[in-house]
Amino acid sequence: QPQEIKDCVAAHGVTPLALLLDNVPAESLRRLCAVHCTHSKPDELARLVAAGGGVCVCPLTEAALGDGVFASLEATAGAVSLGTDCNARIDMIEEMRWLEYSQRPE
Repeated sequence: QPQEIKDCVAAHGVTPLALLLDNVPAESLRRLCAVHCTHSKPDELARLVAAGGGVCVCPLTEAALGDGVFASLEATAGAVSLGTDCNARIDMIEEMRWLEYSQRPE
C-alpha cells in the first residue's frame, strides 16, 4: 500500500482517499465502504466517516502481506468494520484477534 499511495500522489498530487473524497459527491460517499485503509491519513479517514462512509480493515491480511497495522481507530471514532480476505486463511475470529492485538497500548 505505501507504494500505491506514493504512485497516486505522484500522478494526482493527493492520496487515493483524498482523490476520492475530493471527487465523489457527498451523497455517494454514504454508500461507500473503503477497504484496506491501513496507511490512510487520519484526517482523511475522519472526513470519510463524517460524510457517512465506512472503513473496513482486514488485519490478518495486512499482517500476512507485511503492510502494517491500522493505527487510526481514533480518527474513525471507532466506526470500523472488520473484513477478511486473507489468502493465508479466512477466519473472522483471527481477524478480531489481530485487530485487538494491534490496538493495545504500548
